[in-house]
Amino acid sequence: MDKLGIIERLADPELMKQMSTSDKLAGALIVTILGMLITFVVLLILWGLIAVMTKMMYKPVQQKPAITPAAPPVTPVEDTAVSGTEEDEELIAVITAAIAASMQRPIQTIIVKNIKRSEHRMPAWANVAKHEQLDSRRF
Repeated sequence: MDKLGIIERLADPELMKQMSTSDKLAGALIVTILGMLITFVVLLILWGLIAVMTKMMYKPVQQKPAITPAAPPVTPVEDTAVSGTEEDEELIAVITAAIAASMQRPIQTIIVKNIKRSEHRMPAWANVAKHEQLDSRRF
């Protein structure tokens, strides 16, 4: 009995009742492999079409030279609240670098005048999440 015969017999409910369990399992295996093969081929075709369309539609963006406005001259101002120890100077340098990186500005234009420690050890978003969690459990 050829494999095409098994698939034809699976299509007819009357013939399927007469099939043995091993024939039914073999037919199910053939249908599974055939379905996976068709799915894989269609996905490859879609992938190829997307790759071709990307090559046809993609136009490289010409980068324009970045024009940065001239920053006003900055005069450093020292704050008496921050002591002059090496740890504090390193902390100021790290905070200044982080602010300059997040604002995408040169570090020379940023001046940290005052550093105050927060009274809470947890960040604000963690406090909000904790309060929301507690509020959701109230009756």
